[in-house]
Amino acid sequence: MLKEGWEVAGVAQRTYEPDFIVIDDEGTHWIVEGQADTEMTSAVVLARRDAAKAWVSAVNADPDVQDRWGYPLASESVIANSTTWNALRDGAQTYQWEESTALSARIDTVQIGDTSTARSSPMALPRGFVSFDFDHDSTHKILFAGQAKKDSPTPFAVEDWSSKSALPEREWEAAIKEKMAKCHMLVVLVGTHMATATGVRREIEFANDLSLPRFGVYVNGADASSTLPSGLPRNACVPWNWARIAAMVDKCESLGKNARVTGWA
Repeated sequence: MLKEGWEVAGVAQRTYEPDFIVIDDEGTHWIVEGQADTEMTSAVVLARRDAAKAWVSAVNADPDVQDRWGYPLASESVIANSTTWNALRDGAQTYQWEESTALSARIDTVQIGDTSTARSSPMALPRGFVSFDFDHDSTHKILFAGQAKKDSPTPFAVEDWSSKSALPEREWEAAIKEKMAKCHMLVVLVGTHMATATGVRREIEFANDLSLPRFGVYVNGADASSTLPSGLPRNACVPWNWARIAAMVDKCESLGKNARVTGWA
């Protein structure tokens, strides 16, 4: 069994044993770890992740090791919504061997909206306004935003502005519309309480007013049978799978206000 030690501040040295080791059709070895959604940002899980990344970095840089190694950290939502190995790997926080460096998060070379060519400037990333149910799906919003910004193989900039507000209605509406106008798309995190998520419904209405393309991502146990917020069509919703999400973002590049410009302006 592969083992790797790690240290957490104030915690004694321990031994890390991965959940699974997978060898894919190309012969790449993968240290696979699954975690509950609520534990993805815990200190222990982050320490395990860093230990696995360090081990992968070291072993891939070792000239005496012929095998290539990678590490996917998958949340329960990603696992539940993945029907194939590729879907699980693409939906997880994945680190792997690359030609240019021994260890590199795949976000260094693959970006949403342009899957054929790397972009050198972070300003080239499309911007997504994330709408979510504040009362029930806040944890999933944090995980989604974190993966999109850092660990997704298809990253995009998340403008994390959607939340409850004590502002008067008109001021809240003006503030949200102003922020949406700076984005390229509305990403709706579809949970299991959409029928009561009035803020999400309003934000979809604002997106329509601004000709802002929109799509939904099922989270927190929601699926194709779950209730959708008004204004979000079923065929515009996908599971939490980064390859599927990337395809939706690609579509957004030629829809609504984005159709009037070249690229992600």
